[in-house]
Amino acid sequence: MTAITACAHPGKAAQKIIGAGLAEGMKGRLGSVRIRPIWLLSHAADGTLQGGLKAETRYGWLYVEQLWVAETCRGQGLGSALLEAAEAEARRSGCAGVHLHTLAFQAPAFYAKRGYRQVGQLDGLPPGAASHWFAKPFEEG
Repeated sequence: MTAITACAHPGKAAQKIIGAGLAEGMKGRLGSVRIRPIWLLSHAADGTLQGGLKAETRYGWLYVEQLWVAETCRGQGLGSALLEAAEAEARRSGCAGVHLHTLAFQAPAFYAKRGYRQVGQLDGLPPGAASHWFAKPFEEG
């Protein structure tokens, strides 16, 4: 019988083998997958980081992994500007659209106001709240 172990930090060799195995399996169906990370940062005149967005292009879509705006800058349009810049980058890259995940207490209304459509929801993740998945295909947006 095969031994299964749990660990928080597998070695780089194990990570590489798993990633390569998944990539090879996908390659047969999708061709080579090009993943391109994108970071967008906003700094104040004094160099202080005010907000940022971390995303990546994969499978012809842009996935927004993180969008953060400093508490003192919220409600001033910085989040919208970062999201619009990410959408522009996605369009330049030939992406079909943008997708992302947010929690119920974070920003579902923010994304809905910007043309994102909820495509999934899981209540109780995290406990006492819900997870929401949004997408904005460019032909609809």
